[in-house]
Amino acid sequence: MVAVRVRHTTLALAVSLSVGAAPAPQVIRIVGYNDMREMLAAAAPRIEARHPNVRIVLDLPATRAAPAALIDGSSVLAPMGAAMDPADRAALRARWGGDPLEIRVAHDSLSAAALSSPIGVIVARDNPLTSLPLATIRAAFTGTAPPARWGDLGVRGAWAAQPVHLYGLASDTAIARYLLQGPFAATGFTATVRTSRQSRDVATAVANDRFGLGITSLNRAGGATRALALSDAAGTHRPDRAGIRSGHYPFDRFLLVYARRDRRGGIEPEAAMLLDFLLSRAGQAIIAHGTLGYLPLNRHELATERARLGVSR
Repeated sequence: MVAVRVRHTTLALAVSLSVGAAPAPQVIRIVGYNDMREMLAAAAPRIEARHPNVRIVLDLPATRAAPAALIDGSSVLAPMGAAMDPADRAALRARWGGDPLEIRVAHDSLSAAALSSPIGVIVARDNPLTSLPLATIRAAFTGTAPPARWGDLGVRGAWAAQPVHLYGLASDTAIARYLLQGPFAATGFTATVRTSRQSRDVATAVANDRFGLGITSLNRAGGATRALALSDAAGTHRPDRAGIRSGHYPFDRFLLVYARRDRRGGIEPEAAMLLDFLLSRAGQAIIAHGTLGYLPLNRHELATERARLGVSR
């Protein structure tokens, strides 16, 4: 028996999946992000062992497959590597009566083997900078007066007079949308930013340009480039495992799972059961030991997501 409380409802949902006299298996289908296959495939037998009448079927071709399957009811959850588009949220609301419930289950990965990574600000390895304020980065990439020389960014000595070449991702890519709608709170990038459609292309451009300053997936830093620490009013945040898991790194991103909600804010018992496991100690341990390097949530984040789900601990 797994008991959960779903936000916006005063009743507890009780999921009782007990074995009767040879009942037909309850098939739970999950459609979505291919980079979550490892963790979901490891979680599935653990859940099935707790609930012997449940069979979990995974269909994980890509993030873009998740919203449609959640909307049409063929998937109980939508595992995604990026936030759901407003149009898909509206379609869910129109069909099912409520906005989808969004749950963070892991931090993105620093491993080059993973498809989803936090965002990093990268420079050439011999660049003297070690960190930049978030406000300076925002002004550089979205402001009306981007830096012309490295001296404008606080660099002294021989580098001060050298030009700054800005590199980033096209404004309609997932990373660019995240930056513009979130940390940058801007409508677009300054015209001097040289854009690409792939993170690896931004990293290659900076690797080949000693005076380049780029924003790209953090897991693409390395070799001829390195990532800068980012500072804000709360302090300086390093682009490493500890910095990401602290919850303070400004360009952190998460693996997300969405569930349908009805007009009263309730979610399906099967969805609650699966999300409860992913946010449990066992579920987070599966994430921590995955080969793709996705990082488990910290204690505060887990408490937040469990409260959003309505799980009492």
